[in-house]
Amino acid sequence: MIVCGQEIELPKRIILKGDSGVFFTKKQEKVLIYKLNTIKKLENQIDSLEILNEKCQVDLMTSEITNEISQKRKDELYQVSNSQDSIIKGQESIIDLQNEKIRKWKKGTLCTGVVAVGCIFAGVTGAWLPAVAVIAVTEAAIIFTKK
Repeated sequence: MIVCGQEIELPKRIILKGDSGVFFTKKQEKVLIYKLNTIKKLENQIDSLEILNEKCQVDLMTSEITNEISQKRKDELYQVSNSQDSIIKGQESIIDLQNEKIRKWKKGTLCTGVVAVGCIFAGVTGAWLPAVAVIAVTEAAIIFTKK
């Protein structure tokens, strides 16, 4: 049997000697082949997208691990920074104490020098009262100034 020029766009099923077959027109065959090729291309794209998705998942996990490591390192550096700050503050307080001791020694030395010079002046000139007055005023000035 020869089939020619089907007017309906649907394929025809023909039964011949108990066996059946589906026959397409040339136009239907081209459309069917095009759609089958498109399906095969889409399946290939799905496969490649699944592979890409797996790679992205691995990259995401790697970046999360890297982020956690970076966060831990940041916390460690913050703790080190805080401990360095406390060490620096401790050193500054030690320096302040030493500066205070030096200042007291300087004042004590200056006071002793003034008394010594006053006594020498009083002994040489015999003017004890003016020498004691000058020594008292000078000593008070030295003691009560902050420098």
